[in-house]
Amino acid sequence: MLLKLSLFSWLPFLPFLQASPLPDSGSSVHTDSSSMSSIAKRGMFNFLGYDNSVAPNDCKGSFLCPMLRGESRACPNAYMQYNASLIYHGYTSYASHWCTAIYRCENDNYPSRTGRDIIDEFDQLNLQCSACGTRYFSDDLEGTRCSVTLNYCYPKCTSVIPETTEYEYKEPVRDW
Repeated sequence: MLLKLSLFSWLPFLPFLQASPLPDSGSSVHTDSSSMSSIAKRGMFNFLGYDNSVAPNDCKGSFLCPMLRGESRACPNAYMQYNASLIYHGYTSYASHWCTAIYRCENDNYPSRTGRDIIDEFDQLNLQCSACGTRYFSDDLEGTRCSVTLNYCYPKCTSVIPETTEYEYKEPVRDW
């Protein structure tokens, strides 16, 4: 009997296949990068190349999240509704097939972030968690901590669209 496996049949197991940091000889793991051994630093990279030490994701969500994986691509369909050419100025939520894609910032202080930037954050979250979770990131210029979240939302799947402005791409000035 021949067993046929595809690449996609292994996707549900991806979150469990990531490396974790190794402790050095002490009793605790050091979080200061200057005191970490090179083995511990390498261990913070999962096999997809995502550096989890920079902006850690948590892959927590509803116990129904595994239903969102697979053929329906519910969560990618939800976050691809963000318009790459708009700048988002507030809490935003898009829903698709029982998955909600939420962008929010602390203290209602929203930096000017393009839809392309938000989609990139969702892509990183989806790579590591494959269904539900939250990815945290900071805006260095304004010091604002923001997050993107994918989660199961049935029966209350609502979209919240904030004020947006059109993003005008300007070619960089070349002095040559």
